[in-house]
Amino acid sequence: MSAWRREALQRLPECRQVVESADNPMALWIELLGGCEDAYQKQDEDLIRRFYDFARWCWQSPSADVRTAVACAFYEHSPTTPVLRRDTPRRFGRAVFRELREVFLLSVVPRGAGQESRGLLSGGSLLRVSSFSCSVFVEEIYNIAHEH
Repeated sequence: MSAWRREALQRLPECRQVVESADNPMALWIELLGGCEDAYQKQDEDLIRRFYDFARWCWQSPSADVRTAVACAFYEHSPTTPVLRRDTPRRFGRAVFRELREVFLLSVVPRGAGQESRGLLSGGSLLRVSSFSCSVFVEEIYNIAHEH
């Protein structure tokens, strides 16, 4: 059994069917995003925390496929999913937020923007985003959310 599947089953046993049916980490995270949103609707703080804990575990994985999956199918949606966006300050300290800034930018920079202003996943690591205005925008999201 793969490490990502084993870890998901351990951390999210209530998602067993989704975890067992996922063909790969990307398919898993596509489904888990909806599960996380459902946990917010039910106000299940323990489950929400475990989703974020598993996301962090995936982000720190040595597997590029696992890191890319959590980046594209979960973290990238945080700024555009209202319930996740509002909860960002509680879930991420400033250091983690800065670490994930380029991932967040993937969802707030227009899709037609050039690669140099959108950020790219390359060899499992994120290239620095060159658009100063986008970086300031994301920092403002964090600051505004953190004030409330």
